Amino acid sequence: VALCVPTLYGAYLRAPSTMRWAAAWLEHYRSLGVAHFFVYAAAPVRGLDAADVTLLDVAWLGGCRALPKTHHARCAYTQNRSLVYWGQNWVLNDCHQRAAAQGFGWALAVDLDEVLEL
Repeated sequence: VALCVPTLYGAYLRAPSTMRWAAAWLEHYRSLGVAHFFVYAAAPVRGLDAADVTLLDVAWLGGCRALPKTHHARCAYTQNRSLVYWGQNWVLNDCHQRAAAQGFGWALAVDLDEVLEL
């Protein structure tokens, strides 16, 4: 199971408390069986570096590709924030395609403020 986190922006990227929450949030989903996370952000994100996390930067024009030997990538969504709320439709489509290409049978789309309980 892969997990898609739509575009992080604004306070999500600046507040240390958000990054502490994100680390605990990732751990929660790991405990539920999530094997990989695709996290999209409108600016660089610190504190989420892990082998099972791919950080994707949506702020640049061009294709969406992982950078060699890292879990970071640069993507584009025309920098038009009105493109359905920070490019969410584009991001979720991209994430599901990436998850399928990497062999995941399931991909969940979950915001940082959403917690699944089983």
